[in-house]
Amino acid sequence: MKIIYGKAGVKDIPELLKLAEIFEKEHYANVIKNNPEIEEVLKRKRDWLKEMKKFFRSCIYSKNAVVYTARHNGNIVGYSLLITKKNIPVFKIDRYGYFGDLFVLKEYRGIGISTELKNIGLRWFKQKGMEYAYIGVHFGNEKARKIYRKWGFVPRHIEMVKKI
Repeated sequence: MKIIYGKAGVKDIPELLKLAEIFEKEHYANVIKNNPEIEEVLKRKRDWLKEMKKFFRSCIYSKNAVVYTARHNGNIVGYSLLITKKNIPVFKIDRYGYFGDLFVLKEYRGIGISTELKNIGLRWFKQKGMEYAYIGVHFGNEKARKIYRKWGFVPRHIEMVKKI
């Protein structure tokens, strides 16, 4: 199976939004199953896809962000959203790379696409001068946490939430 990797363009946004919607449904169901207390916090705005469209566009045009795609037969089957971020000034690590999203359609999992998107992301971060890459994962997403550990990512902190 030939997978082609590359940077997303504005013309790819409609297809990226379809994947983002699938990602959101799968992720929400998986995280809620393992951590039902967080359900309210994960709910999206009604117009979240409209906001995501703007966000994809801003990342595509930014010098500090990029969206990479994995394509099979011309169709996007996975993507990664990469952002460089500035740390708060008390830490020695001034800037870092951040994987905002990393998603592959279910029927394309297990063949190395997410690993390649991760590798592309790490190379892009290095080109941007980053020495560290962070990846976010919800507490209830056990499968992703295992994969990220296998890739060499280590837990940094647990963020907790409380309704007030």
